[in-house]
Amino acid sequence: MNAADLQGTNGIVHSVNAVVLPNETVADIAIDSPDHTTLVAAVVEARLLPALTNPFAGLTVFAPTDAAFTTFLTGAGITAADLLASPDLVNILLYHVLGSVVESGDLTNGSVTTLSGGSVNVDLSMGVMINYATVTGADNLAFNGVVHVIDAVLIDATASLEDIDNLTIIMYPNPATDFITIDSNENGNYTIVDVMGAVVAEGTVDNNKVNVSSLNNGTYFVNFTTETRVYQGRFVKN
Repeated sequence: MNAADLQGTNGIVHSVNAVVLPNETVADIAIDSPDHTTLVAAVVEARLLPALTNPFAGLTVFAPTDAAFTTFLTGAGITAADLLASPDLVNILLYHVLGSVVESGDLTNGSVTTLSGGSVNVDLSMGVMINYATVTGADNLAFNGVVHVIDAVLIDATASLEDIDNLTIIMYPNPATDFITIDSNENGNYTIVDVMGAVVAEGTVDNNKVNVSSLNNGTYFVNFTTETRVYQGRFVKN
């Protein structure tokens, strides 16, 4: 402090020799959360912590929870260690970050470019969805941006995780009651995972249809595996 107790007509001024900034960054929001340990580990491993703690940045982070990562890892058939060792880790994480501050009220329907160079799709027709992920905790504000908590890991259709090519699959009807139809010309096997990461159904796709009548109402993720690719999708069971 250079000088203290400088009297003014409406208060007191203390002169300091540095810019005083608040402590909470978009990275700190995740670090302080008990539900984002996997995300934090991935950010540290990818050496992205300095970028996310930059006080002069303006960022929007879509932050998958630990449960979202568990679902993703189960569906992809890999471990957390595999993910952290992946050469695609940086791009996967940057696909969850926008280079500007966008609060939930400023989101609009359509495509938005992320820091990975890929684009996410914003859908406001049923709440706020980023690709197939739902925003479950919006507008966690930091001095260098905002964090929106999401319930799924976002995968760019042009990205790969080592030898696995993850693409979004179209399924209908959605919401579904008894069957979902997978829009694909390829044969393959399916795995259905609930929001807690547990496998609740699996088998071979028969005439593009999967029977979901025995599932409880809720949100599920589908992994459709062919000889060369892993497709991912999401549906609601009513």
